[in-house]
Amino acid sequence: MKKMLFLLFVLIFSCNKDEGFKRVDFEIRLGTLGGLTKWEGYIVREGRLYKLRVHHLVKKIRGNPLKMETLSVVEKNIDVDSFNFKIDLKDFKESKIIKECFSGITDFYPNFYFKIVGKDTIEVISRSNCRKFAPWNIKYKGKIYVDEKGKIYDFVEKILKKGEIPLKGEGLPEKLEK
Repeated sequence: MKKMLFLLFVLIFSCNKDEGFKRVDFEIRLGTLGGLTKWEGYIVREGRLYKLRVHHLVKKIRGNPLKMETLSVVEKNIDVDSFNFKIDLKDFKESKIIKECFSGITDFYPNFYFKIVGKDTIEVISRSNCRKFAPWNIKYKGKIYVDEKGKIYDFVEKILKKGEIPLKGEGLPEKLEK
């Protein structure tokens, strides 16, 4: 049964000319003392390309705490081969709960959520500001697997770069670019 799970997982996460995910929906939140920055978007396969769309939103505590303001929108077409990524489920530990990690006192609290749809659906979650935002939690077929070393970050980092998502304060846009 473990071999079967591994094969399904690799097929969903590996992207080449014939295989790969059909869609990734994601939300990345960065909480700081000044407010909340959020990126939400999707990646959809369209033939030999993935269409990426990212909305950069911000909520400032000192302003209207209920209102999210759109700062920028990024739209790109990306070659399928640039999202080539494979992982092995046997490298991860099974868990009953979502694992988290916070490194000391900081003003940097990211949350990542990815819903990856292919042959099956996988959810990838991180609530960590530790190295490579590990541990990464993978929800698959009712079970939770934990990536404590941050291997999933290699895939996430591609989305951050292609989507122009700066997690640190520098590079955050001030207003919507038209």
